[in-house]
Amino acid sequence: MGQIKLGFHNLFRNKGLDESAAWAHQVGFETFELAAGPGAIVDVSKVLSGKAGDVRTPCKKNSIEITSLAYCTNHLDPGSRDKNNAHMKKVIEAASQLEVSLVACFVGGAGGTMYQEMGLFEEHFMPLVDHAKSHGVKMAIENCPAGGSNIGRSPYFWREIFTASEDSPNLGLEFDPSHLVWLQIDWKKALDEFTAKKKVFTLHAKDTVINKDVLADRGLYEPGWWEYKIPGLGVIDWKALFKILKKQGFSGAINIEHEDNAFISGDEKIKEGLLLGLKTLKDGLAASSK
Repeated sequence: MGQIKLGFHNLFRNKGLDESAAWAHQVGFETFELAAGPGAIVDVSKVLSGKAGDVRTPCKKNSIEITSLAYCTNHLDPGSRDKNNAHMKKVIEAASQLEVSLVACFVGGAGGTMYQEMGLFEEHFMPLVDHAKSHGVKMAIENCPAGGSNIGRSPYFWREIFTASEDSPNLGLEFDPSHLVWLQIDWKKALDEFTAKKKVFTLHAKDTVINKDVLADRGLYEPGWWEYKIPGLGVIDWKALFKILKKQGFSGAINIEHEDNAFISGDEKIKEGLLLGLKTLKDGLAASSK
């Protein structure tokens, strides 16, 4: 059975990597996912100019493994794809320099039919997968729907994407059940299917709460009937999630993606939320063995 490690997507506003990693290790986290978009905590230009140690050393010193770099943007839309894809190539190269095996991403979309979107996927996204392969890096599609502009959002599209990629071993998922909850998709069935296919490379841990009264009053098209929460404060059964992962022999990281507005007002509230999430994940992992 593979090893499951628990961490978070680093979002501290006023802390450097050294301080963040020291705190993370102290309270029991094992991994980081680090943002690598323009202006993010990982400056890919600096990494590629020989300063990989500025990122790698603080984490290694504090026993925190960097399991993925994240750059989630639109790689298919004609208005932005050239710029975005050029930066993604640098993120992939930086991941290789940092000895990080995964880059988390969106696919993107251009608002077309399935046939049109998959044509754009093969033309503009698959060269990124090839670039990643040549640098010893894998790409993990994060299934956030991004307002409908990320086709990598559902099992329906994942099957098309993996077929079009000829089941490339360098392309898989960063599975996040929170999005599937409000999209009315059976996240347990999806997780079981794609972990069995060895297509779940890593996970985001985020919960979702559904306000049934608001939904009943406003309907699906109006905002406010669902909200992202810290793991344990929504409807997701984390024990069930870990049972599926263990059954399928998953090995890898589960990083909390903190988007809970109740715990985002400052670093101390962020810590409070992360600690609640960590307890939920540890409890779920332990319970899944019973």
